[in-house]
Amino acid sequence: AALDKVDDKWQGTLGVLQNLQLQQDKQAAEIRKLYHTIQASDQKASDLLDTRLNNLNSFCKELCNQQRDMENAINTLRVQEDETREKLKNAVAAHDQFRQDVIEKFGLRDVRTKAIEAK
Repeated sequence: AALDKVDDKWQGTLGVLQNLQLQQDKQAAEIRKLYHTIQASDQKASDLLDTRLNNLNSFCKELCNQQRDMENAINTLRVQEDETREKLKNAVAAHDQFRQDVIEKFGLRDVRTKAIEAK
C-alpha cells in the first residue's frame, strides 16, 4: 500500500513534469517564432533604410550636379554680360563721336553759309 501511494505520487509528479515540459516546449516554439519575426522585421527595416539612404544619396548627387550646372550657366552669363557691356560702351562712344562729328560739320556749314551770306 505504501508502494502504491509512492507510485501514485510518482505518477502524479510525472504528469506534472510532462505538463511543464509541454508548456516549456510551447513557450520555446513561441520564442523561436518571435525571434524569427524580429529577424524578418529587422531585415525589412534595414532594407528600407538602405533604400532611403540610396534615394537620398541619388538626390544629393543630382542636386550637386544641378548646382554645378547653374553655377556654370551663371558664370557664362557674367562673361556675356561683361562682353555686352563693353560692346555697348564702345557703341555709345562711337555714336557720341559720330554725333559730335555731325554737329561740327553742320557747325562749319553754318559758319561758311554765314560767311557767304555776309559777302
